[in-house]
Amino acid sequence: MKTKITALGQKILVWFKEEVVGAGKNMNWIIGIIIMEIGILILTLSLFADLIGIGARPGFGGYQLRGLLIGLMTLIYGLLKTVFSRKDLGLLVFVKRVSASNHCKHLRTIVLSNSTSVLKRMKKLWEAQQKLELPRKIKENYNIAFFFIIIVGALLIRWSVLDFESGDYKWNIRVWYDFIATHPFFEAMKHQFSDYNPPYTYLLAVATFLPIAKLYSIKLFSILFDFVAAILGYLILRTKYKTGSIPLLVFGAILFAPTVFVNSALWAQCDVIYTAGLLAAIYCLLKGKHGLALCCFSTAFSFKMQSLFLFPLFFVLFLKPKLSDFY
Repeated sequence: MKTKITALGQKILVWFKEEVVGAGKNMNWIIGIIIMEIGILILTLSLFADLIGIGARPGFGGYQLRGLLIGLMTLIYGLLKTVFSRKDLGLLVFVKRVSASNHCKHLRTIVLSNSTSVLKRMKKLWEAQQKLELPRKIKENYNIAFFFIIIVGALLIRWSVLDFESGDYKWNIRVWYDFIATHPFFEAMKHQFSDYNPPYTYLLAVATFLPIAKLYSIKLFSILFDFVAAILGYLILRTKYKTGSIPLLVFGAILFAPTVFVNSALWAQCDVIYTAGLLAAIYCLLKGKHGLALCCFSTAFSFKMQSLFLFPLFFVLFLKPKLSDFY
């Protein structure tokens, strides 16, 4: 028994020298690590530019935003170069091959054969199975990290343009906000002070109670619905792609689309609100919740009449006998 364990230990030591230490000698692997460190350095300098005296103007400005984006892209590039530097198509395949190798199987067999308790055997078998599932968990961790990177990047872009006042804000939305703020709620709603539908004026009324600046409170709801629309886009793609990164890429594409963040964070417009309602309607249709889909479509239509472009889809579904009961 001791001879088997000693031989196994020697094999593991040889494998460690060849596979793990040998991987460190790969120049692409080393270059990837260096690029990651450079990206982290750029991110740090951008975040603490005011503290260390970098930049011509105080406060978070465009130069810091550009530095953050450059640092973020450098960090991501270094991470990808490090992961996929091996000849066997990357670290994920490498870990999977190692965890399923004969050495690990032999070690699992020794542990199970010398267990005297059924409970211990089940525990060791479960731990061994977790090792085989390690590549899947690594992929999930990468997706979670990528998810948070997208959120942080999207927030930084919106933060950089938050102080901009568009013409529509100056001459319309701000006036409506001031009218609601200077009148009781029900008194204000009796007057035709806005050319938008009532649901949006209700949101403006809620914004008047927020303890933040007027401009920020007006833009807040649109920015929140940016993320709601992105999550709904993610869920819609998940109905087709159960695994993989395509839904996550769609999540990022919606948040970083100029037509999205310019409309909400720059112009203080509310088009993303009814768009989120339409996406919710499509998602409910895909899940077979037809009544809820019609409610989402009606809510979107109550914000803006442009929602009508999706009405032909409901009309076609109504003509189908198996879906006619949702009316």
